[in-house]
Amino acid sequence: MGFAHRPFTLKTYFEMIVRRVSISQEAEALLNSLKAQYKDLIFHQSEGCCDGSAPMCLPKADFFIDETDYYLGSIAGCDFFIAADQFEYWQYSHLYIDLVEGRGSSFSIEIPIGYRFITKAVQALHLTQPAVSIQLKKLQDQFDIPLTEVVGRKIYITDFGYEIAASADRIMNEVLDIKHRAAAHQGRLSGRLKLAIVSTAKYVMPFFLSDFLSRNEDVELEMDVTNKAKVLESLAANEVDFALVSVLPEQLQCEKETLMENRLYLVGPAAAVVSENDDVHLLEGLPLIFREPGSATRRAMEEFINSQELQVNVKMELTSNEAVKQAVIAGLGFSIMPLIGIRNELSSGRLKIIEMPGLPLVTSWNLIWLKGKQPAVVAEAFLKHLRENKASIIEEAFSGF
Repeated sequence: MGFAHRPFTLKTYFEMIVRRVSISQEAEALLNSLKAQYKDLIFHQSEGCCDGSAPMCLPKADFFIDETDYYLGSIAGCDFFIAADQFEYWQYSHLYIDLVEGRGSSFSIEIPIGYRFITKAVQALHLTQPAVSIQLKKLQDQFDIPLTEVVGRKIYITDFGYEIAASADRIMNEVLDIKHRAAAHQGRLSGRLKLAIVSTAKYVMPFFLSDFLSRNEDVELEMDVTNKAKVLESLAANEVDFALVSVLPEQLQCEKETLMENRLYLVGPAAAVVSENDDVHLLEGLPLIFREPGSATRRAMEEFINSQELQVNVKMELTSNEAVKQAVIAGLGFSIMPLIGIRNELSSGRLKIIEMPGLPLVTSWNLIWLKGKQPAVVAEAFLKHLRENKASIIEEAFSGF
């Protein structure tokens, strides 16, 4: 979702290089499913071999770390190390671990599944890691006082660095404010639209945003894609205009606009041999993969199982639908999942729906906002756009779904 982002600031960048390494949701999903199978894992970024600079994910007991390896941090509970030569080249960079389809030539354990981890550029800057290091050096050259310092094998932001970052943020916010005012004087819709959506909603929200943003080029989008708890936390703190969820929160008084149905099916790996019949007790003999407590998908799944008075085998719990999907593809179990997030895998034959009485479960995708909240001009315009166009958007983007 190239148009979905949070504003990038100098302070954000400083914090990124201190944190050193992060991981995309898709890569974290696969990593969580691998952890369920292999337990303790480790990442190592070498200076080149086999797949060049691709990171290797290996069982912790199978890889020897020595004094020439630098510890960058942890992603999804897995330690991440980098070879000394590569560290010298990327020491001021933030490494972003992502996932692509295809089989590489390294020994990384995800390769047989048909995926591979890759190290990407710092996407928020649209620059490579070495380019980011060069830009930071040029910024540092403007000052005699250090912005960052390396102590041991860790990098820290200095107090002066934080002051410069805060000043840069104020300047950028003033520039944006001038831009919005100029657009408003010319009669154009301008401002920020702030959204928080649950992870599965990333398959829904872009279709309802695309035309609105195309028509209103001066509108800037801030969209946080995260878990349900953080979405509701942002909504309760009045940090966003809207949230997109499939289950309405009980603890908040909210208004809502229902967008479309959310259908959940029992899903298994394409190679699974399951005797499909009219007996819902089939679930009792399957290893089931659950979402984490608090997830709307888990809640719907548990309510169905409890309503049928079933005793099921909970194989594992994972923290995102992407993680569940990758685990099912890998043959680790079965799950009840939203159809919206598995359309491509069903089309490619990597997953299959298993028919069962009482399924699919049907909930709704709801755009919600705090009751009594006075909407900003941009938020009000977006809500009007949704009400006038949602039927045609659904027909165009989700026909046959």
